[in-house]
Amino acid sequence: IEASAIVPVAQSIVHGLHVDEDHARELQVRLAAKQDTLGVVLNEHGLTDKILASPKQLSSKLYDDWQLPVLVETSKGGRSTDKVALHLLSAEDERVAHIREYRECANNRTKFVDKILDSIAYNEDGCTRPWPRIYGTYSGRVTYNSKQGKGKEEVQTGFALHQMKRASDFRKIIKAPPGYVLCEWDAAGQEYRWMAIESEDSTMLTLCEPGQDPHAYMGAEIAHRDYFELIVLAKGGDKEGKNIRQMGKVGNLSCQYRIGTKKLWITANVQFGLPITMLEADHILAMYHRTYPRVQQYWTRQIAKCRRSGYAETLAGRRVQLKGSWLNRQTAWQLESTAVNFPIQGIGADQKYLAIKVLQNYLTKYGGRFYFELHDGLYAILPERKAEEGSRAIRRALSNLPYQKAWGFTPPIPLPWDLKMGSSWG
Repeated sequence: IEASAIVPVAQSIVHGLHVDEDHARELQVRLAAKQDTLGVVLNEHGLTDKILASPKQLSSKLYDDWQLPVLVETSKGGRSTDKVALHLLSAEDERVAHIREYRECANNRTKFVDKILDSIAYNEDGCTRPWPRIYGTYSGRVTYNSKQGKGKEEVQTGFALHQMKRASDFRKIIKAPPGYVLCEWDAAGQEYRWMAIESEDSTMLTLCEPGQDPHAYMGAEIAHRDYFELIVLAKGGDKEGKNIRQMGKVGNLSCQYRIGTKKLWITANVQFGLPITMLEADHILAMYHRTYPRVQQYWTRQIAKCRRSGYAETLAGRRVQLKGSWLNRQTAWQLESTAVNFPIQGIGADQKYLAIKVLQNYLTKYGGRFYFELHDGLYAILPERKAEEGSRAIRRALSNLPYQKAWGFTPPIPLPWDLKMGSSWG
């Protein structure tokens, strides 16, 4: 199954991804102007480019000169100035918010605009070529190289597609070629559904049935609200309803991997933009465990099983060896985390490779071509005249993958895929 996925992935490198150069250059100008404006503001606060580029000097400015609290430490116990630290300190001091914006603006411009434009200049055909590494992670997920060669031979052929910003403005840079439509099929609630299957938690399994909303349910539990009322409020655009559902989403997507209160607090604030307190993070964690009691039982069962066998395994048979001492506190935690996480994240990769194999038959039929894959989504291009029919046929096929034939496994719940279509990734 995995071997058959190599061919369409290899072909995607040959063809490349078409770039909307005009949009990319317009975005480049806007980001440069924003960066310049922020630079002027930071200079007024005594922050030069040299200070901003030096973690040591910036640390001294934040914690010695400005007397800000140390909310995040480095791995060696030092005072952190990384993305997480700056995000959390932004709530304490507006000057830090400007630093964070400046850094983010500069980083986004370099990684997701400048490098794409550099790659199409090198490729000379209007396409960027992120280089897929099928075994980029131990779980089987794909990562992308942006360059080829080393030293003086290094050339910019693509960009770090697996890190691409979610913002539409950035994703509009990647477009379908003339006469084609870009289609995305996304495995709906992928990791939540596989955790439901692995843990056999009855509440989780029920919430995977059609018409249910797991995030609204978790949010209702956290906020002590009526589940069905919350669905109506969130869908109707009610601000409070949407915020409560977002808390439920944070809980569902973060807590299934043995996260602690502080890490959950950081994840909610930094990754989800949800400004919760440490007390609220502790409450979300407690409600998650109360709502899904069999998830913790799965952790205990899985860790014991992996200690006996020496490896973790997915339902499809993908394995990872667990090396190290289970008696050492630090290495034991890492081994236990892999034992718990791998069957969920690894089966997601297995599902993607099976989906690519099935997808190929339909792309041949409808005259389409595999474009790229990212996280729990597959992307392909279809001819405009066949896009509507073909994309829906593919969605039906992906929502009914041959798990029994491929893996000898019949899912106890639906594993549907969502569909989006457009002229660009944005």
